[in-house]
Amino acid sequence: MRAFLLTKLLEFHEALLASHNCTAYLYSTTLNTEVLKRKIIFLLLFVFCIWLALATRHHHEWFLPLIVKYGGDTIWAAAFLFLLRIFFTKIKLWKLAMIAYLLGVIDEISQLWHTSILVAIRETTIGKLMLGQGFVWSDLLCYAVGILMAAAIIWTIEKYN
Repeated sequence: MRAFLLTKLLEFHEALLASHNCTAYLYSTTLNTEVLKRKIIFLLLFVFCIWLALATRHHHEWFLPLIVKYGGDTIWAAAFLFLLRIFFTKIKLWKLAMIAYLLGVIDEISQLWHTSILVAIRETTIGKLMLGQGFVWSDLLCYAVGILMAAAIIWTIEKYN
């Protein structure tokens, strides 16, 4: 009975993919080793950027004062673009960079609102890291610089890998 159900489920899945012409897309993205290698590289870059951004906040003695002040936001934006690229490999890089910057600007502008739920979220460690604490104009420039640096790295990886 179990084998019969599994067989029927697989037949249904294949029929669904065929009806939506998804088979070529699925095989081209999931089985392509080059894409998988790039996704792993972007994941490693994301993790490294998160570590580095946190280090700029907690280990001031390791960095120059300029990096301590602006590095966390710059590296956060780069990490965000690496994260987006893991999931959105088919979108043109410049479009993805614009989306990442726009989301960063929205996040920064959201810091102007102080509703009770946003304040409660920002009081947690993860909420503070994800949403920030206060609107700062310089963060918008930091996001642009971080995304441009990450886009250059992504472009290089995708061109030469």
